[in-house]
Amino acid sequence: LALLEYAAERAALNASPEILAQAPQITEKIDAIFEAAQSEPNHPSSNRQLSRWILAGAGNRKLAQTWDRTVSICHIYMRALLTSANEARSHRLIHSLIDAIVARDVAAARAAVRELTIQTLDDLNIKGL
Repeated sequence: LALLEYAAERAALNASPEILAQAPQITEKIDAIFEAAQSEPNHPSSNRQLSRWILAGAGNRKLAQTWDRTVSICHIYMRALLTSANEARSHRLIHSLIDAIVARDVAAARAAVRELTIQTLDDLNIKGL
């Protein structure tokens, strides 16, 4: 949670116009992942487009390296997002996150990551946040 929340904050503050211009393509890819998960039960959990985009926007190589070392665990969580009963809410939260970064709204970006993480942990039946 802390890494992605910090990356979202940095992306909202520092993303270049080129990174922000990629938002529609990232949104389309995320939409395709959610669509495919509904029709293909064995669809891969994530192609990491969202986290790569956020980290590129954050502009912090060390943060990206730390994220890459922990990303395998995130695949479990992404699968939960795609297959949960709350899939539509998770999908909306991802859109909110992208929109917040494009709008350079740090508080909204951090809040979206936090809500998305809490939703995912709930979907996995993990209590604690």
